[in-house]
Amino acid sequence: MTYLEKVEDDTDPKLGGNLDLNGKIIIGASGGFFDIKDTDDMSPNSNGMIPTQRSVKKYVDDSVADKIEKVEDDPSPKLSASLNLNGKVIQDGSTPILSLNFLSIDSINILLATTEGIFIGKTIKTDITLDSKKIHGLADPISDQDAATKNYVDNEISDLADEMTEDIGEVNTKVDKLSKSNFKGQGSGTQTIHKNAWTKVDFTGDVVFNENEGAFDNEDSQFTAPADGFYFFTANVVFADGVGTIFTALVKNGDTSPSFEQYGSRTTTTTSTSKGSVVSGVIQLEQDDTVEVQVLSNASGDRTVDGNYSSFSGFCIKQID
Repeated sequence: MTYLEKVEDDTDPKLGGNLDLNGKIIIGASGGFFDIKDTDDMSPNSNGMIPTQRSVKKYVDDSVADKIEKVEDDPSPKLSASLNLNGKVIQDGSTPILSLNFLSIDSINILLATTEGIFIGKTIKTDITLDSKKIHGLADPISDQDAATKNYVDNEISDLADEMTEDIGEVNTKVDKLSKSNFKGQGSGTQTIHKNAWTKVDFTGDVVFNENEGAFDNEDSQFTAPADGFYFFTANVVFADGVGTIFTALVKNGDTSPSFEQYGSRTTTTTSTSKGSVVSGVIQLEQDDTVEVQVLSNASGDRTVDGNYSSFSGFCIKQID
């Protein structure tokens, strides 16, 4: 067995058990090489000092005290550089979203690369597929090419439906009034017409059109305009006897002043035989204006109207709104 004079003569020194430093240090030629120090802030910053476990734990605890474990713990996250999504998506739970509400689009440019397209600034540069996902929080459209929400479209359709319903109601009212203006009243029996006196001709017989619901009242032998408009009327009055001149007129609102003659006709008989007098005309009426047929005879005596062959009819040509 070979014995060494000094430990340093051992070219392959190896401890056979734990070395108790006994408060001493392991030093090199120029001083301590390993020194156990209990400095919590590691202030010596030495290559040759070994901190205690307590110092290391205290230093680490102090260093991470103001740090966060996860990004979600940061109440005000902010990127210091561009984020590369690398084909991934920004999602909420299990639902992929694109929520940039915390960014000011007016003050920054956004560069977002996904598998569906490239977004640069405020303009989408390529087509994207939302894959049955939704876009939320849209404002009501103003320009022609603005996106429209379901709520906006539903409201527009509802307003349009209301307008259409109102328009249809107005049309139906007009049609109803027009249909009621179409009439034909028939005379019945005979009627005596006295000399030199305007007399309304009776058409108390059957009403061929719109009986009991139209604008012509056969009991009063008078037409009442259901709406403003232009109306066409025609009347045929047959006289059974008498000689002389007969005036037949369409009388508006009972007015037999000279102006009514624009709706009148004159018939002269020279023999005591049946003679017909026909009058026709287009009259502009306002709602509730009336039209009736009147006759005037200057014969030597009374005349007789044969109602069985006399008639009065009319209809609306154009309704005025």
